[in-house]
Amino acid sequence: MPASATREKRPAPPQPKKRIIICCDGTWQSSAHGTQTIPSNVAKMSRSIASWYVDENGLKAPQLVYYDAGVGTAMGWLEAKWTGAFGGGLDENVCEAYNFLVNNYSPGDELFFFGFSRGAYTVRACAGLVCRAGICKPRAMGQFWEMYAMYKSIDPSTALEKSAWGERWEAEGSPPKFTIKVKGEDWEFTKGAGADWLDSSEKNVKIKVVGVWDTVGSLGYPDNVWVETKEKNKPYGFHNTDIHSRRWIIPASYVKTDA
Repeated sequence: MPASATREKRPAPPQPKKRIIICCDGTWQSSAHGTQTIPSNVAKMSRSIASWYVDENGLKAPQLVYYDAGVGTAMGWLEAKWTGAFGGGLDENVCEAYNFLVNNYSPGDELFFFGFSRGAYTVRACAGLVCRAGICKPRAMGQFWEMYAMYKSIDPSTALEKSAWGERWEAEGSPPKFTIKVKGEDWEFTKGAGADWLDSSEKNVKIKVVGVWDTVGSLGYPDNVWVETKEKNKPYGFHNTDIHSRRWIIPASYVKTDA
């Protein structure tokens, strides 16, 4: 027998894992709108993160940064004021941040979320979504709004896998339809339509940090528990609040803990 046949297989060398950093700015904030303003901490952070880091094995690994300018930054002045004050655009911002994760995530990557003001609300919502729904395959993003509507409509104590949309239909015959209210309109869903979506999504996702400044909700989004990120897979969570501001339109929405 050749000597090479008796050699033990060497373990595969460790592969570097990416860091994906989600940065969401606040209402009427933007780091690139062409006017002279003081950039937020989130904008400063997004600009200062290096493209690479060296992991614990001495391997060079990429750091990918997503920056969202915030609600009310890409529209006319009056429209921006109404949108910024009353919550328009929040769901879209959550979707865009989640879509970035879907297109760039590989198993084992570390996720970091940073947000200011309404952007803090956005990253908390996105982190909570990842904890409960996982990160889907890119081909499954066509069903994102179905999943997201169901996620927001069910009780936080109910797993998506146990919802009418997520629980696989095992009975004979075609699965029935059902409706839920989405922003005041009736949306029609098929029972069990999300089972394959949930089965194929990556659930073992490592969220390393959620760091937020001055989290606020909005009128129309009153302290929704679905944005509270109580799950145990985040080793570090930070919430910095400005105690001097008067918040009469958009009150503060504080991070809740299990303690």
